[in-house]
Amino acid sequence: MQPNDIGPRGSLQRLLEQSADLAALVDHAGRWLFTNEAWRGCLGWDHDTQASPGTLWDSLAPATARMWQQQMALDNRAPSGVSVQGELQRADGCSVPVRGNLVPWGSTEGTVAPHWMVLLQPRSNGRTAPEDHNEPDPQWGQVAAFFAANLDLLCIATTDGRFVRVNPAWSEVLGLPTQQLEGASFLDFVHPEDRPATVAAMEQLGRGQSVVNFVNRYRAADGQYLYLEWSSRPEGQLVYAAARDVTVRVRLDKKLREQTDQFQLAIQGSNDGIWD
Repeated sequence: MQPNDIGPRGSLQRLLEQSADLAALVDHAGRWLFTNEAWRGCLGWDHDTQASPGTLWDSLAPATARMWQQQMALDNRAPSGVSVQGELQRADGCSVPVRGNLVPWGSTEGTVAPHWMVLLQPRSNGRTAPEDHNEPDPQWGQVAAFFAANLDLLCIATTDGRFVRVNPAWSEVLGLPTQQLEGASFLDFVHPEDRPATVAAMEQLGRGQSVVNFVNRYRAADGQYLYLEWSSRPEGQLVYAAARDVTVRVRLDKKLREQTDQFQLAIQGSNDGIWD
């Protein structure tokens, strides 16, 4: 399934496909117009099927479906959409608690939107949806609305390493205004030790190859470095990318490795003492 028109030159579609957030586009009856890979994977759908099963309402817990239908009826003229939470129903019958945004899609000012963009994240990760601190850029239209509603750090960059567009989540995570990032070289924010690997990843993108699961450190406004994990795809001279803050995960993994090494040394010392 492909959306009919979700952004100029396909920019939004590429971002949706790259995003780790669950993203879907539906009409007012809940019929699917688009679902991204993250959505299909979360719900346990067969990735080989050409059509998504049922409707949006069939993929929600009954109480969630009723609540979201009421909110969509009340807020179908609000350009910024509405924050929601509830439960998705997987194909295996399990529930997935989620939160995110329902964004009216395809309307002109003061008219009822014909479609809804649904952007969600599982609630277990403890993150909240970022607020939009920027005025939408009319040149970007619906792409700007998607940027504002998404929970990932999204960006469009040049293959030579300059941010063209970033979403408000960057400000939420790094504490830097989007105006400071857009137009800047992202190497200026990368930890010095990670710059060679980052340059190598940029060269890979410049050769037209995607980069996934790449981790580097970015400097926040307070001077601390956060670990970001990237999924990036080049299109011509531009790169469409989504990143997530994985600092807690990386630090926990490091601590676990250190404790494992200490345990192994203790066992080795104990064995040495026995056989001396």
